[in-house]
Amino acid sequence: MARASSVLAAVMLCLVFAGGTPAWSVNAEEELDYGPFVPGELLVRWQSEASHEALATIGGVVLEEVGPGPVELIHVAEGLETRSVAALAVDPSVVWAQPNYVRRADSTPNDPRFRDQWGLQRIQAPTAWDITTGVASVVVAVLDTGVDLDHPDLRDRLVPGYNFFQPDELPMDDSGHGTHVAGTIAATANNSTGIAGVASGVSIMPIKVLNSRGAGRDSRVAQGIRWAVDHGANIVNMSFGGQDISPVLSEAVEYASSSGVVLVVAAGNEGGSEPNYPGATDSAIAVAATNSRDRRAMFSNYGSWVDIAAPGTQIVSTYWDGASTYRAGTGTSMATPHVTGVIALMLSLKPGLSPAEVEEILKANADPLPDDDVGSGRVNAARVLASIRSSVPPAVPEGLLLQTYEAPLLGRVVYVPMVLSDANGWRTVLLVQNPSDRAVAASVLWVSVDGALLGSAQVPLPANGIAVTGPPTAPIGWRGSAVISADVPIAALAAMSRGGGSSVGIPASAAGGPTAGVSLVFKDREGLTTTIAVQNLAGVPAVVDLAYTGGDGRSVSGGRATIGPLAAHYVNLGGIADLPSGFSGSVTARSTNGQPLAIAALAINSTGAASAQSGISARSAVLAAPKVVRSVGGATTEIQVRNHGGAAANVTISYFGSSGGLAGSDTVTIEPGALRLLSAGTVAGLADSFDGVAVIRSTNGQPITAVVRTTQN
Repeated sequence: MARASSVLAAVMLCLVFAGGTPAWSVNAEEELDYGPFVPGELLVRWQSEASHEALATIGGVVLEEVGPGPVELIHVAEGLETRSVAALAVDPSVVWAQPNYVRRADSTPNDPRFRDQWGLQRIQAPTAWDITTGVASVVVAVLDTGVDLDHPDLRDRLVPGYNFFQPDELPMDDSGHGTHVAGTIAATANNSTGIAGVASGVSIMPIKVLNSRGAGRDSRVAQGIRWAVDHGANIVNMSFGGQDISPVLSEAVEYASSSGVVLVVAAGNEGGSEPNYPGATDSAIAVAATNSRDRRAMFSNYGSWVDIAAPGTQIVSTYWDGASTYRAGTGTSMATPHVTGVIALMLSLKPGLSPAEVEEILKANADPLPDDDVGSGRVNAARVLASIRSSVPPAVPEGLLLQTYEAPLLGRVVYVPMVLSDANGWRTVLLVQNPSDRAVAASVLWVSVDGALLGSAQVPLPANGIAVTGPPTAPIGWRGSAVISADVPIAALAAMSRGGGSSVGIPASAAGGPTAGVSLVFKDREGLTTTIAVQNLAGVPAVVDLAYTGGDGRSVSGGRATIGPLAAHYVNLGGIADLPSGFSGSVTARSTNGQPLAIAALAINSTGAASAQSGISARSAVLAAPKVVRSVGGATTEIQVRNHGGAAANVTISYFGSSGGLAGSDTVTIEPGALRLLSAGTVAGLADSFDGVAVIRSTNGQPITAVVRTTQN
């Protein structure tokens, strides 16, 4: 950041207001009349020029070479695109296969003055919104003249703040400046009103430290910084500054930074290189202003102490002039909240970023500018978020201990009906287990609820180990399903967790029939309500009837849905009007056109407690347990095995580390119809703090099932 210093005795607003609006609009382009991909077309990269044998299995025909290398455009029957991709993904002659996706211009919100917000377009905010628009748990303190607490574009974004001029009064704006800043950061999007903020999902904490003329004492500013930190702010926006130094502000700024709070400060409007404080301190990000030609605005301060730049001329935002309104403003005050909004998106995506990491990522992904005295360049929201998303490989959430799950079956293709990406706080990672003695690569397809293919990935699997994967490109709130394939039998478990609540596991299905069901679902029963996901395992659409049956066996409700190839249909029982409150019963899904189905259910309450079920019938001689621990966080895993065969089953449970390598084993004989409970805590040679996987084998071929349960010691 800039060099260490402090601030002046009175601070001035870094803006110039104008009454007009910018002459700028979005040029609409004609869209292709397709869905997410071109019907009947795939793109395939082959291992070599001669690798075409796999085309016969999908009825594919080469249309043209698209290169570089052995990449070709393939024609397949319409409706079989996703199924063909899944088939090609497991063929050793194929490096990758995908539908021929259609790309479109970024969608725009319905706010009527969005087209006037040229700054959002310039920093590529609409592209960033495909990843996240921000979450309410990220709190931005706006230290300013207050905020219009009744503004229709802001009132839903506000959390309690403070008025340092009149502590018994609310921090209501009496200038308009603070309201303008707040709107650029977080004005509500898609409400058919006014504008859209850079991070429309985050929260604003209004703190009044400046009077109606935009001036404030160091004492109040320092108090405001500390109050924001102590009351949960993640970011502090200060669109003001001055050229004098004061230790009291330096100490307050350092207090915030050392507490993990990011400070974003205007560089000032004097048009010179003299450092402006508190922006010029090491613990703050100083923001210069650019114009619509991507040059430094003539009024903006500049110099080696500036960190980054953002649009700052004719910026349309929310305003207060005795009533809620909108106005265009010019100044580094207007540039600063663009950067603050991008940081709010960053922390929504990766909450643990430190102030130093935030600055490093901002600068590394800035767009170069012709002027070399405005820091690293102009902020680019899309590049910043893409960088964070790509740099965070999916991982098992720290401390994840799955309470109970049914051991999944093995298959060369397995299906996961329910995958959530921060939907209502729930996050899913897939534990993909390879119980074979050789390393392989698994192909993963992520399918959205509308049937669109979100993306695909190749995941390396160590011999006898696991890999962790998730939908890295999924926007916040995404829901869908997954298909995982390999050239050896594998197993998968959807590990679902919610901060401060439960962690549950849903096993993937290795096959399915036209009927699938879950034996126990709820609608507001002791606070629990179930969401089900029914996945179509075929390459053509399935028409599915849903039936809900009470505990007395009588039908209570029903419905019908058409589900796209490999996609899942979600139903929250709380939204079924004719299902009575307090319902407890079962649900059955039946494909009317014979397509195979899988089903999963997640029951949660308002505090995050949860339970999960799947409709699989996991009777097999070989089962997997992708999450097993011994004395981890005070918990140890037990595996309950039942013999469904007609003769005694000789069962061996082999424990492997996550990266492979046999760590211990246990053997037991189970009589027909009987069950045995085996604990990882009693396995000889299995180390304390073991965190790995297990393979459960009936060595004499008797069919078995297993329930894996982790409990406190």
